[in-house]
Amino acid sequence: MIRISALFMFFLLLVACAPSTPIPPTATALPSATPAPTATPALPLAVLLLPPNMEENASQHYQAVVYDLAQQAGLRYQVRNRLSMEDLALEPALKIVIAIGAVEVDLPALAATAPHAQFLAINVPGVEAGKNISVMQADVSLEQASFLAGYIGAMLIQDYHIGMILPKDDPQAQRALKAYENGKTFYCGLCAPFAGPFYSYPISVEVPSDTPPEQYPAYVSYLMRYQVEFIYVYPTLATPEMLEAIANNGLEFITAAALPQTYSGLVATLRTDPLEAIRAAWPPLLAGQGGQVIPAQLGIQDANPDLFSPGKQALAQEVLQALIAGRIDMGIER
Repeated sequence: MIRISALFMFFLLLVACAPSTPIPPTATALPSATPAPTATPALPLAVLLLPPNMEENASQHYQAVVYDLAQQAGLRYQVRNRLSMEDLALEPALKIVIAIGAVEVDLPALAATAPHAQFLAINVPGVEAGKNISVMQADVSLEQASFLAGYIGAMLIQDYHIGMILPKDDPQAQRALKAYENGKTFYCGLCAPFAGPFYSYPISVEVPSDTPPEQYPAYVSYLMRYQVEFIYVYPTLATPEMLEAIANNGLEFITAAALPQTYSGLVATLRTDPLEAIRAAWPPLLAGQGGQVIPAQLGIQDANPDLFSPGKQALAQEVLQALIAGRIDMGIER
């Protein structure tokens, strides 16, 4: 027993003195660092400012054009009636502002507060071009439009049987009538009729301001008594009631007003096209080039090729360019 115990104790001593094998440490995964959130920069913003009382059809046209331009350029797009200093603080990515008409904003103050943005003012009262503000005055001379209307009417109508409907007691309308007469004469000289009774064309009729629309057909009938086949409608009288009365009698007409719809007998409208001006001004605005003065130019719009052939449109366009360049004296006293 003593021998066994001694051997057992010897065995324990050997085990205790044997070198130990190192145990490799177990790798412990450290928690991975969570990256800090990165703010995504907002897309540049284009804003269209429209007066709240703008006619719906015109508003939709402006919105469609600016929306398409913004989409093509990768810009966000908003339509507003107002834009305040507080709005600018909330929109540091503002890039382009297009304001139309009598918008209720202080455009020069906004432009000074946002020098990184470009502003385009179209017919905005009291705004001048400079730094980051570009300006387009879209109103053109009604005298030029009236002169061109007389030229086109004389070119289209045999024996020059043309007339005009204008408001009564309106000095500007009287000047337009004189320009209309001179435009006819510019095309045809003395314009003597070749057949039928002799009348001094154009025949005109004046509509009092208090005339109810249901009486408009009577004024059209008056011109028809004098064999008028083509009517220039002064813009303020180019109402649906007046134009329907003309169309229902099978007459042709031209006007310097923008029309919300097409009527039979419409030859063309003579007006500026601010939508084309916006398209032309867009690339410089996008490139940050401000201070532009965009001249308004009269244009032949909505031309009906069945009544106004492309060849005759080209002749009228030549006269229009000469008018714009000042090469034609319209014979209107200043």
